Amino acid sequence: MKLTIPIFAALFFSFSFLTSSNCFGQINCFDSALYFNGDNQYVKLSPNDASATNLLSTLNSDYTIECMVKDDGLVDFERIFDFSYGANYFMFLTTSENVNHVPRFAISVTGLGSPQIVDATVPLNPGYNYIAVTYSKASSTVTIFINGVNEGSGFVNIGADSIYHGTDMHDSSANYIGLSSFAGDPSLKGNIDEFRVSNTVRYTTDYTPGSPFTNDANTVALYHFDDGSGQVAEDASGNNYLAQLGSTENTDANDPSWISCSGVLASDLFSFTASILNQQVQLNWSASYNVNTKYYEVERSTDAIHFNSIDKEMQSSASGNYNYKYVDASPKSGDDYYRLKQVSTSGNIEYSRAVHVNVNGLFKVYPTIATSTLHVSVSQTPSVIAIFNTDGKAVKTLTLNTSEQDINVAALPAGNYIIRNITSNSYSKFVKQ
Repeated sequence: MKLTIPIFAALFFSFSFLTSSNCFGQINCFDSALYFNGDNQYVKLSPNDASATNLLSTLNSDYTIECMVKDDGLVDFERIFDFSYGANYFMFLTTSENVNHVPRFAISVTGLGSPQIVDATVPLNPGYNYIAVTYSKASSTVTIFINGVNEGSGFVNIGADSIYHGTDMHDSSANYIGLSSFAGDPSLKGNIDEFRVSNTVRYTTDYTPGSPFTNDANTVALYHFDDGSGQVAEDASGNNYLAQLGSTENTDANDPSWISCSGVLASDLFSFTASILNQQVQLNWSASYNVNTKYYEVERSTDAIHFNSIDKEMQSSASGNYNYKYVDASPKSGDDYYRLKQVSTSGNIEYSRAVHVNVNGLFKVYPTIATSTLHVSVSQTPSVIAIFNTDGKAVKTLTLNTSEQDINVAALPAGNYIIRNITSNSYSKFVKQ
């Protein structure tokens, strides 16, 4: 079920942004990224103050930490990430160690004197690289994947009381991207995009990367770095783990710079969203006419790895900006991931970021015509709820900590509204009288 209409003729609510990358040739970043100049620039992850929750507190078993990195400094022991607590407890990933110049993961619960290390067997490629570190509690094995290939693994006996089995690092105050917590180590010179921390082993065999990371139940923190400005990068996991640029909340010399990423076809793709309505998934994307674009394909997956085509939409033939719409009337039960494949007249392919919905997520709102109160039912708590007016502006947000709750809308002006469950990516419509 599909529909194509001029963009100026339709009301369009955009809740996630489309980016693209060329799936052939060198890997590119998505939308925007952060550039670190090698002179003590970094991102500080939660906690940024004593009252903040530490994202490491959830890593009490298996984990995966992964990102896209472009290393321009080519200096040994530049940091991709570095998490530490005092002098004894730390783990870090560097772009290059000083003998074979390959990425190294190091971890210690006894200080710098005897860290346990796992080295990759190949260096990073020029340009962007996908790099992932997995830790399996069952086998006490760390594996380093570079661009989807297992390039090194080793046994790491970190003990039952360390952060990655327990509590010792839960109060860590130095969680950095791009900076070492130890004096003398160089900071990163290069770019970082797509940083994700997960409480599971995401990869056990070689895989094919190529899209931005998706959010799911195992995601602890996720930074797309698509913000493009400001002092804080949004945590797309919904867990709100703060990622602050530099040493203060204000602009300073320690701030990395926002940079724009451009792909062959990216400039004409504006947005791509997926929403649940009546157990069907509605997909919307907006784009301007591009003489090089032939058609779009909608692809669906249940694991965010293996995608199948479910629709093909030819590009509108006239110049202008357009909205495209497709309704998946028969989504799979449970988690569904969708991405957009843009095919050029010469056969080049670009992919959007995958968007995620769960069609089993219960989200009921009534009455549909309200004067003062809406009754809302959700399937999971807490759930973040937002109400948007016809201009796409959020006029009310709140968090539901119970599965059934009344929402006071008496103060809203009369008109049409969309109420969205941000947590389950579901929505409903209502009229305020």
